[in-house]
Amino acid sequence: MSSVRTLAYPVVALAILAGLILLKPRRTFESPIAGDALPTLQDPGGDYRFVHPLSVPEPPEYVLRARFQTDRVRRLFDRIEWGPQDLYPTVDRALERMPAIEQRRYVDLVRERYALDPIQAAKHLTRLGNLEVAEAEELVLEAALASSAYVRMQATRALLVMDTARGAQRLEQLLADPDETVRREAIRSLSEMQAKEAIQALQRYADLHPDDGIRHVLTRIAETAEDPTAIPTLRKYVDEPGDIGKIALKGLARFGDLLALERLKQLIVSPNPNDQAMGIAFLQVAPRELVDPLWVEPLLMNPFGDTRRDAVELLAKMALSKTEAPQDTLARLLEKGASDPDARVLQAALVGLYALGRKDVAEPYLKAIEAADGLNLSNALELTTHLFEDPRAAGAIRERWARVTDTTTRALLLIGMSNLGENADIEPLLDAIRGADVDEPRDADGVPLSFRAAQLIGKIGKGHEARLLQFVRDRAPLLVQLRALDAIRGIPETECLEELLDLLVDGTVPLEVRIAIVDTLPACGADDTFERLLQRADEIEDRDLGQHILRVAAGHL
Repeated sequence: MSSVRTLAYPVVALAILAGLILLKPRRTFESPIAGDALPTLQDPGGDYRFVHPLSVPEPPEYVLRARFQTDRVRRLFDRIEWGPQDLYPTVDRALERMPAIEQRRYVDLVRERYALDPIQAAKHLTRLGNLEVAEAEELVLEAALASSAYVRMQATRALLVMDTARGAQRLEQLLADPDETVRREAIRSLSEMQAKEAIQALQRYADLHPDDGIRHVLTRIAETAEDPTAIPTLRKYVDEPGDIGKIALKGLARFGDLLALERLKQLIVSPNPNDQAMGIAFLQVAPRELVDPLWVEPLLMNPFGDTRRDAVELLAKMALSKTEAPQDTLARLLEKGASDPDARVLQAALVGLYALGRKDVAEPYLKAIEAADGLNLSNALELTTHLFEDPRAAGAIRERWARVTDTTTRALLLIGMSNLGENADIEPLLDAIRGADVDEPRDADGVPLSFRAAQLIGKIGKGHEARLLQFVRDRAPLLVQLRALDAIRGIPETECLEELLDLLVDGTVPLEVRIAIVDTLPACGADDTFERLLQRADEIEDRDLGQHILRVAAGHL
C-alpha cells in the first residue's frame, strides 16, 4: 500500500505543474535589442505586403503612438536602423543636441548591434562621428580595424567627422590597408581633416610614395590649413613645377611668408599678363597688413578685365578692413578704378570709396531706385542695399513701393529691402503677403509676389513673428494666412512656439491653416517642440489633424 502511495506522489505533482503551466499567461519572446513595438501579423488593420527594406511604408497610427511611449534614444536608433536615408540628417542634429548620458546610451545600442552584425551596424558609425563622448571614438577606432572592408570604410568617414589626433593616427594605419577603397577613403579623410596630425601623416606617406597625386593632395590641404605647422610642407614643394608649386606659393602667401610675398611682387611687375593675373590672385589671400597698395598700381593697366577687377577688389578689401595703408593712396587708386570702362571694376571701386567714407558715391544710385526700371534698378539696389548697405536705401524703396504697381519692379524692391538687415523696413513685405490671392500677378520669373515676400522675409523677419501671426488671428483670407506661415518657416530659430500651439488647438482656425501650423513647428528652435506638441494633442478633436501631427512628429522625433 505504501509503495502505491509513493508512486502516486510524483504523478500528482506533475499534474499540478502541468495545470500551472496551462494557466500561466503566454508571453512572446522580447529581444534585448529589438526596436519599438511593430504590428503583429495577426493585427487586422495593417497592410503586410512585402516591401523592399529601404522602402518603409507609413506605419499605422497605433504604432506611432507606441513609439512615443519609448525613450527618444531608442527612437533615433530605430530611425537609422529601419528608416530611409533622408532621415539621417535629422537624426544627426538630434544626437548632437543630446546630453552626454543619452549619447553614451546611443553608443551602447550601436555596440550591441555591432557585436551581432558589424556590417549592418556600419551605418550607425558615421552617426557616432557627431558625438562628443569618448565612448563613441573608442568604438569607431575599434571598427576601423574590423575584418570587413565595408565597415573599415565607414569608420574612416566617422573619423573624418571626429577630426582628432587619435583618428588621424588610425587613418595613417589604414593607408596600408589591403583594400584599395579603404586606402582611398583614408587619404580623402586625412586630406579633409584639420588636425595637424593629418598633414604629418600624409607627409610621411608622401615621403614613402613619391607620387604626384599624393603630393598634390598634400599641398592642397597644407594650403588651406589653419595651423602654421603646414609651412614646412609648403616650402618643401614651392619650387615644384606645375600646379604643385603654385598651390604651395598661394599657401605661403596666406600665411604671410615674406619670401612668397617677394615672389608675388615679381609676378605683378612681370610683362606677362598671365603672371600678373596669378600674382594678384594669390595676393588676395595674403594678410592685408603686409600688402602695400602701390604693389597693385601696375595692374590697373592690365589688358584683362578680370585682373583689373581683382586688383581693385583687393584695394576695396583693404579699405573695408581699415588697414594702416595710406588712405590717400587707396583713394587715388580707387578713383582710377572708378573710371574703368568695365562695370565690374567700377562696382568694386565704388565699394572701396564708400568704405573710405565717400557716401556721395551712393547718391546717384539712390536716385535710380526712385526712377529706374529693369537692369538699372537691379544694379542700383545691388550697390546700395547689398554692397553699401546704405540705410538711406530703405526710405527710397519705401517711397517707390507706395507708387509703383509693376510686379517685377515690386519684386526687385522686396529683394533690395531684404538685403538691408537691421535697417530694413518690413512693411512692404507684409503688404505683399497681405495681397496673396489665387489670381495675384507674378514677377518676371513667374513667382507670385506674396510668395516672393514669404521667401525673403526670413532674412529680416526675426522678432516680427507676431505681425505675421496676426493674419491668422484676424482670420485673413485663407491664402494670406498660409503665406504668413510660409514666411515664419523661413525665419531661422523662430521663437513663437507657444503662439503656434495656441492657434493649433483653436477649433475656429481653418483646418488647412492648422495643418500648415504643424508643418511650421519644425522651424521653432526649441529642443522639446514635439514633446510640447504631443502634450497638447488631447485638445485636438479632428482625427485628420491628429494623424498629421503624429506623422510629422514621427519624422522629427
